[in-house]
Amino acid sequence: MTDTYTPLLTVEEIVGILHKTPLAPKDGHHVVFARAIERAAIKAYQRQQWRPIETAPKDGTEILLADDEGNQARMRWDAFMRNGLFGDVKGFWTCPGRNFTWDHRGGYGPTKWMPLPPSPETQP
Repeated sequence: MTDTYTPLLTVEEIVGILHKTPLAPKDGHHVVFARAIERAAIKAYQRQQWRPIETAPKDGTEILLADDEGNQARMRWDAFMRNGLFGDVKGFWTCPGRNFTWDHRGGYGPTKWMPLPPSPETQP
C-alpha cells in the first residue's frame, strides 16, 4: 500500500492567509504568519475528520456526533433502544448514561460523526 499525501491547505489558501497577515516589526511577521497557517491547518484537519452520518458505525462503538447547528454529543448506536416519543421505532443513538437519545432519521438530529480521540494516557 502506498501512502499518499493530501495537503490540508492549498497554495491558494496559504497565499490568501499571507495577504491577510499584518506585517509585524522586523522578522516578527514570520511568527504571525506561521501561527495563522497553523490555525488554518488545524481547522482544515478537523473538517476532514467529520464523516457523513450514514457511514457511522452501528456496532456499539462510542463516537462523536454533530448536527448542522454545532451541537455535539458522545454517543453509540443501540439497535434495541426505544424512545417513547417515537412509538414502536427501535434503534437510536444513545449517550453513555442512556438518558438521552438522538435520531438522524427524518432529517433531524446528527448529520455527521467522527471517531473519538485517543485518551491522554494512550497518546505518545
